[in-house]
Formats: sequence, C-alpha cells, structure tokens
Amino acid sequence: MNVSCSCAASATPRTGHEASVPFSLRNVLVAVDPLADQHPCIDKAVRLAVRYGSAIELFICDTDQSLHEGGGSALAAYEHRQQARLRRLEMLEGLAGPLRAAGLNVSTAAAWNSSLATGITEHALRTSVDLVVKDAHRHLPAPMWATSHTDPNLIREVPSALLLVHPNNWSSTPKLAVAVDPCHPVERSPQLDGRLMEVARSLSTRLAGSLEVVHVVGTPPHLPDVAVTDEARAAAEAKALVEVRALLGTADVECPIHLEHGPVAKTLLSFTARHHPNILVIGAPARPRRDELLAGGAAAQLLDHVDCDLLVIKQPGFVSSLLITD
Repeated sequence: MNVSCSCAASATPRTGHEASVPFSLRNVLVAVDPLADQHPCIDKAVRLAVRYGSAIELFICDTDQSLHEGGGSALAAYEHRQQARLRRLEMLEGLAGPLRAAGLNVSTAAAWNSSLATGITEHALRTSVDLVVKDAHRHLPAPMWATSHTDPNLIREVPSALLLVHPNNWSSTPKLAVAVDPCHPVERSPQLDGRLMEVARSLSTRLAGSLEVVHVVGTPPHLPDVAVTDEARAAAEAKALVEVRALLGTADVECPIHLEHGPVAKTLLSFTARHHPNILVIGAPARPRRDELLAGGAAAQLLDHVDCDLLVIKQPGFVSSLLITD
C-alpha cells in the first residue's frame, strides 16, 4: 500500500514521538580497504563532507597476523607493525592529497588489530566520530559470522551512524528510503524512529534528494491454524498508517508512505528491488539478540542481498559492548 502523505503541520503526534536532536556530521571516519583498487567509501564520504562541512579521517586497520607475530620477540613485532603502519599511512596520504587540494579537511591514521570490526570500532570510539563509512562486503551464512565477518559486527558494536556502501554511484538527487516501526514501542524505543526520521530528513535535504518512508505492517494476532481475516489485516494497516503519519508529523516531514506486508528483512529487500533507493536508512537494536543472525536484526540480514547502500542508526543512549567491562 502506498500513501501520499502531507502531514508536517496537520498530524497530531502521539506520546513517545519526541522530536530528535538535529543530526550533524562534524567528523567522518572512512575505513579504507588497503587491498582494493577502488574506494566508493571515500567518494561517498567526500560527497557528504562537502554538504555538511565535515572533517574526514581515512583509516586503515591491518589484520595481518604476521604483524602480530613479528618473528617471535615483542620488539620485532612492534617494529614490524610500525613499518607496516608507515606503508599504510603513505598509501592514505596519496589518497588524501587530492582531497586536501580540493579544500577538504582530511587526516589519516593506521593501526593493527586481530579483528577488523574491533579495530574500526575502537578507533571510532577514541575519535568520537559521527559517522563511519565502509565498503560493504558479501558474507557467508551463519554460524561463521560470529568470528569472521566484519560488517554484521560493526552493526552490532559501532555506536555512531554506520554507512555501508556499494560501488554503484548515487544519483545527482539521491533517493532515500527510511524503514520505521512505530507500532511496537515495547520491542523498539520510539526514540529510534524519531532519530531515523531526523537523520533521513537531514540527508535528503543536504544531498538535495528525495525521501520515502516504508513500514512493514505486523501480522495481526491469530491462532497458528487460523487464517488472518481481511478485516483484521485492514485494521492493522489502518492503525499502522495512523502511527506512521503521527511520526512524520512530529518529524515535520512530508513524503510518501509505503505500507508492506511480510517478514521484515525479506519485505524490505523486495521493497528496495522495486523502488531502487540509493540509501536505505534502518535502525539497529539497542542490544543484539542472538536469534537475529547474531547481530543487528534486519539490517544484518539485508547485508548479503541488498544492492543499495545501508545507513544503520543506533537508538539514543546505545553503548558499545567494547566499553562494558563487567
């Protein structure tokens, strides 16, 4: 179901849809793959930095185990890592030069960590960035994700916004879609949907793009052996439309609303295939549940299949488990 909604001033927000803190991009961390020939993550971070006046840091996290071993001694390992770090910095400086010449504020950094996700997250925490940008990679099915896959773990751990990008370019007026779910406040904080709308609105404005909202309507309660009636489905859809309109009213946004039915990840994948957004803005749980493909819920499930870029937003107050010591 598609609904054209113009509700910026007329909708009456329900309790819980508080206005979100304005979205800013002061500092953008770009996780660069040292083995890649092309770096769409840099290209898209630059486009955002130009629009927001952001500072950019190009960062390489080495995971080469030989840098850890270093021939046996701790001193040899340290010297080996330092030499590798200097080579990575030299590469990054080569990438940063043209950007600085174009007037951008660009710094570089390199480090070693046995885990790429941990290395990126720790650096993001140290530097208090507003956004991490990284090229997306296809992954193997669970259960191997837990130990060998970076992007799902970044979705789980990075507290800032996380943009996972594909090689395809954004259009001159990018199309953004934001996936919201204001109908389940017990399972998902209303603050997260408010934040999603604020981020999506800010990006669509700064990038001179368009914005659409998609909500996957939950199946009405029913017994396992009893089919959902058309009346119950229509009532659930009508309730969802009221909630989404209230959310948009609070966010002061006017845009089309798409109401979809089905399993969340599969339905969002179908939506992106039909509507072709450049960026899908989606929320991640405050605390990952192990039954949600180990990290990040629907966002993680989309990684291996979606062709558009994913912008993953954590709800306000999220704390990375890397900061939890007890």
